[in-house]
Amino acid sequence: MSWSILLLPLLGGYYFLTRSISTRHRYIRLERQRLIFDSLIVAFIFFLIAYTLWSILKWIIPGISNQLPQVSNEISFLYPSLLAFLIAIIWTLSFNLYKRRANEDIEKWYLARAIETTGNSMQKDLLYSNVNSAFLMITLRNGLVYVGVAIELDEPEGQSYIRILPVYLGYRDQQFRVVFVTDYLAPGNIERQTGTVTCEEDIITTTLYEDEELNQIIEVSPIPKFDS
Repeated sequence: MSWSILLLPLLGGYYFLTRSISTRHRYIRLERQRLIFDSLIVAFIFFLIAYTLWSILKWIIPGISNQLPQVSNEISFLYPSLLAFLIAIIWTLSFNLYKRRANEDIEKWYLARAIETTGNSMQKDLLYSNVNSAFLMITLRNGLVYVGVAIELDEPEGQSYIRILPVYLGYRDQQFRVVFVTDYLAPGNIERQTGTVTCEEDIITTTLYEDEELNQIIEVSPIPKFDS
């Protein structure tokens, strides 16, 4: 048997893990070796399903193998492998369509779940800020310090960006004390209304910022919580 035929189910498993909204947010955060290993497992499952369907089809329509193009001597594995690849694509696209129609915020929920299980401490702080409308003190590489709430999170692909609803902006002096110079609560501040975007790689530290008065003033729309 030509092992290259089995690349089709492997591609199907890889496609499912990296394109399904239920898995892609998690696997883009994992090591490539883990992705390949899990792709093999998913590919085996898809191949079993496809081989079973192919066997049933041959039982219902005797001689179907002879009616199809003989592109390979390994006909017993070629069409099940091709069918496994097609099943993976159709299943992934159908699942994504169904989930998105059922709830438009479902992808944000899967993103939150992926951060909870595989994210680093900074990503978990940003998620906590978003879900609980908690204020963070965010220190950037350029020395600027923001106090605000994370209102939008991004995928860790290439340069990942986050949107912050700022309250204060300052800097750290030579003694590393925070000096605030801008109050975004001031009327007419456009950046206060739209938020500010920063690259996740530029963030050095994130710490919770406790202020009871701010909690009463600021309201944000967090990532929704609902069952999968």
